[in-house]
Amino acid sequence: MIQESPFKFLDAYEKKDKDLFFGREQETQILYDLTFNTRMILLYGGSGTGKTSLIQCGLANEFRDTRWSSFSVRRGDNILTSLQQELSKALKEHSVSEEEVPNDLVEQAEMLYRLSFKPIYLIFDQFEELFVLGEEKEKQIFFKFIRDFLDKKFPGKIIISMREEFIADLWEFEKIVPSLFEYRFRVEKMRTEIVRQVIEKTLLKLQEKGYIQVSEVDKLSNGILERLKVDSNQIELTYLQVFLDRMYRMAAKENGNGKVHFRPAILQKIGAIKDVIGDFLDDQITQLEDEIGQKGVALKLLGELVSDKKTKKRVAVEELDEVKNRLNLSTEQVQRCIDAFEQMRIIKKYN
Repeated sequence: MIQESPFKFLDAYEKKDKDLFFGREQETQILYDLTFNTRMILLYGGSGTGKTSLIQCGLANEFRDTRWSSFSVRRGDNILTSLQQELSKALKEHSVSEEEVPNDLVEQAEMLYRLSFKPIYLIFDQFEELFVLGEEKEKQIFFKFIRDFLDKKFPGKIIISMREEFIADLWEFEKIVPSLFEYRFRVEKMRTEIVRQVIEKTLLKLQEKGYIQVSEVDKLSNGILERLKVDSNQIELTYLQVFLDRMYRMAAKENGNGKVHFRPAILQKIGAIKDVIGDFLDDQITQLEDEIGQKGVALKLLGELVSDKKTKKRVAVEELDEVKNRLNLSTEQVQRCIDAFEQMRIIKKYN
């Protein structure tokens, strides 16, 4: 049986992954310095530049636990409801009863600070979802919340993280929050040489931890770089962990129960990153459709979980029921697909 892969695949790095988070030292320091100059930061960049990892791992590890109380919020069905759920959960952990929780979200955040004496960081991740899926009323109320939050004097900060192609959607809300663009930081794609260093440091660190054995790391990094290039000849950092995960699984099969050995020869059996992703999805979808006994429906179901602008979206149970009926699937078949997509790390389920 193949042991669990140590690579992140499509998951973001978290605080616990500090030892394996390489290549963003400069950006981490810039972001950390910004937190002392302002109470609101707009972080933006292209898709796959690692914005979430930069915050959850890079920035988080710059703070002592006594100075970092973060709440990562995705829009879900409504960004204000999602924020309310995060704050209420935290207040409950401080033994605050439902009757004692203020109705106002700003007051809830301030109460959390007074209970913990830690600066409150509200991190609105994948913020473009508000513009892809949100109604005008939701947007207006949210930016008024930001204005009111910043008017308070307690140590609370806001980080908005979003894809740069949606920046133009923010302009109309500058009249509500005049400082909206005052402190902004663009995360750029990694240069090839930095990606090379990330590959080498990652492999050597995992060897140090005993997960793998590495031979000829220079040849390995060069070969991996070549296979990560896409049509524009740029390196797609998003897929680095996917590629390394594939290598790990192939090496594990070759080595049986022995040490998983990363060596240049194994690259000859792996195509370019597009082939790796395509093969992975094809294998998984074929296996899934064999299990549920219907061909062609798994990808259609997956399509329902992606917005028209190619961003992930949240789908409520009621909507899944409608999709289930439209695709002529049973509840069990839909659940099996959802479980499989989560195991592939294509989607993430929320309670």
